[in-house]
Amino acid sequence: MTEATQERVDASTLEGLTDKRVSLTFVREGETVTLEGRVEMGAAIGVMFKEKGKSNVQLIEAGNIIAASPLAVREPKVTVKTLQPVADGRVRQHLADRHGATLEQVNGMTEAAAKELHDGIDHSGLAHKHEVPQAAAEAGATGNEPIADVSDVEGAEPEAEYEDDDTFVA
Repeated sequence: MTEATQERVDASTLEGLTDKRVSLTFVREGETVTLEGRVEMGAAIGVMFKEKGKSNVQLIEAGNIIAASPLAVREPKVTVKTLQPVADGRVRQHLADRHGATLEQVNGMTEAAAKELHDGIDHSGLAHKHEVPQAAAEAGATGNEPIADVSDVEGAEPEAEYEDDDTFVA
């Protein structure tokens, strides 16, 4: 197809491409070029286009643009978060929050049983791992220190309530 017979993108369509990732097909020096990148600004006269992997922006006039199609939104990758070791007294809650244990399961076990279960979980394929922060490790912390009692601190929230059988009450 020659440049004269190729259909062009409607100028009003270009305005809707601002801040979108697109595949842009246009004519440059008589040749048809297709690039992926981001439309920094779209207007009836053309687009300010930043090609993927480049830092500069180029003006592409509306009369040279043959096609512009939005690219699929990229899902961000899930990364591994580093958490402090689970403190004594919080293992059951951690199992429910981070490992998918049900309330029935965690309320039916002791904290010691929960710790044993958690210590047996291979965290290598999970979205979190447990490590003592370097500064704390240098100070001799192990991550199993008891939770500070803040009940007598002004403005502190009241302690969580438990039934006689150690079932959490919201």
